[in-house]
Amino acid sequence: MEHKTRPEAQIPEALVKIAEQYQKNPAFGERALRLFAAIHGLSPEEALALLRAGDLEALARLLGEAPPSPVPEAPATPPSGSALQDGNFAVQHSPLPPKGVAHPGVSLEVGGRCPLPGFAPGRWDPECCTATPTPALTRQIAVQDGKNRALAWVQRLLRETLAETPEDDPRRQPLQDLLALAEEKGLEAGPLRLLLLLAALGRRYLRETAGPKAVRKASQVAFHLPLDLVAAYLQVHRATVWRWTERLEEAGLVRARTHVATAVWGGEERNLNTGTVWAVRLKPGRARLRYEDLAHPWRDLRADLEEGRTAYRVIYPKGKRRKDRPVRPSLELLVKWTLGIREVPALDFLRPAPTENPTIEAAFLLAEMEAQDRPTVIDLLSERMAHELGDPHSRRFYAGLLWKVVEGKLSPHALVHAYHRARAALREGYARRGGAFLQHLLEAAA
Repeated sequence: MEHKTRPEAQIPEALVKIAEQYQKNPAFGERALRLFAAIHGLSPEEALALLRAGDLEALARLLGEAPPSPVPEAPATPPSGSALQDGNFAVQHSPLPPKGVAHPGVSLEVGGRCPLPGFAPGRWDPECCTATPTPALTRQIAVQDGKNRALAWVQRLLRETLAETPEDDPRRQPLQDLLALAEEKGLEAGPLRLLLLLAALGRRYLRETAGPKAVRKASQVAFHLPLDLVAAYLQVHRATVWRWTERLEEAGLVRARTHVATAVWGGEERNLNTGTVWAVRLKPGRARLRYEDLAHPWRDLRADLEEGRTAYRVIYPKGKRRKDRPVRPSLELLVKWTLGIREVPALDFLRPAPTENPTIEAAFLLAEMEAQDRPTVIDLLSERMAHELGDPHSRRFYAGLLWKVVEGKLSPHALVHAYHRARAALREGYARRGGAFLQHLLEAAA
């Protein structure tokens, strides 16, 4: 009886090139293979194991048997930047498709099949129908790749922290539990989503206030942000965020404390909660909050209450009623709040051409303002800044700073953040000359 032998699978040219690249640069080759596997519906880990073993024929056979792979829906504008930012954006903006629904037209292979809808003939192999993905699929793959890199960052942080933690340290078990959670659920796990969001906000805060070099050097970052905004962004209850925070605190990756400041409420001076001070590890180690972090004048709560710049107004712009769901703030709005920029989209001061009694937030609109309105706004705004910083004879100095914003020589984020810090320091007695302290903060952030 004659036995039929199984023909050897034809190895696509793309796989050969990926294998060659893997020999030269393993990290780049691994990433290329993960993208290739996502397009063709393969298991990235299984494909990577075969590539490391050098068994391209088995990988080619696996390619021929692979079903289409579900691909998460990509946003209209893909994220950019670090793995932390990409991954955090992907977690929040790319829900998985319903169970049992596969992405159409993703699996293409060598062997005479014609491209399915959504593809054009590609350049990987001109002799077959293997095609390059459309821009929409490319965005989807970029989102998935961002999620993979973000998860890899979280797992690396957990493993390296665990390796540096002594056997008798009570943090070991919480770290092991988080690592198991990462391997089981990935970024769907709430504590890991929270850790990734806080780390991304911390990196952005450092970049805006201290520059890119500080981001690379920092092992920890501390910043101020109300818990309600974090909960609204993650679309969970504030009690859920506290539970997740407790798990991260047990592992030593995060420390969180309520910040208290004095403000007039109901005609009396009271100690009120201004938000939460977060300390987040960016590298292995134990997160710690210093006295300076808790004593720092993060927020002018009195002025914010008078002007309606509260987290409550962000989440419930029309007031809270029984069936109202909180509005989800954008990631950029959270970044601004960490910088001391209390943006509330529903308020009138964010509308274009604020030519009557403008606030410092008008600096964000100067570049886009009508040319005939700009001198008036700068004149009014510089007068207000000089008055509130106790420096009435230096209007030209503040006007010069605002014109630098118009010319693109000074970031409006940096100016607004430094102004709020200088104003709070002057009121609390940390500084005697508001204008000089403002200039010092701008030079330090340059």
